[in-house]
Amino acid sequence: MEDLPFDGYSGCEANLYVQRHNPFMYFNAGTINRVPYSASVVYQGPYPATFSWPNLIFISPNLVDDMHNGSDIATRVANGDTWLSENRPPLITYARSNNGLIILTMDEDIYGNEQHIPTILIGDRVAAEQMTLQAVTHYNVPKTITDNFGLAPVGETAGLLDLVPLPSF
Repeated sequence: MEDLPFDGYSGCEANLYVQRHNPFMYFNAGTINRVPYSASVVYQGPYPATFSWPNLIFISPNLVDDMHNGSDIATRVANGDTWLSENRPPLITYARSNNGLIILTMDEDIYGNEQHIPTILIGDRVAAEQMTLQAVTHYNVPKTITDNFGLAPVGETAGLLDLVPLPSF
């Protein structure tokens, strides 16, 4: 989490960090999911392509870099574009060398109830220029992640389609 004050911080906000962009705080130790607060670590990228990542990471930019804050829409988009241009290339290089899958998604739109939210999948097992009209949900995202790694589906995800077709192992 970019601008998290320190690893495991459980406060609601600090400078440009907000807890609502950190899902791990909602699945903490003591719940059925048993994700410890220590799963929330400070993102200090961009990291080099040779950095050794864990098997699953969730990166959330701060309120400026995620396009929420800025004087106008052009400034907000430029902030996000700059962050992505600095942080995404080494992640893509790492993913290509390690059967990785990058899921880049916006968290909302500003046009009302329809919520047309861009989600982009990047990885060697994802064919170029695919497009889907299915809704992106909290179920088909983990299904796509487990399928990318050849793992059994978890919980309510069994039987769902991946976000995009992935080739078999």
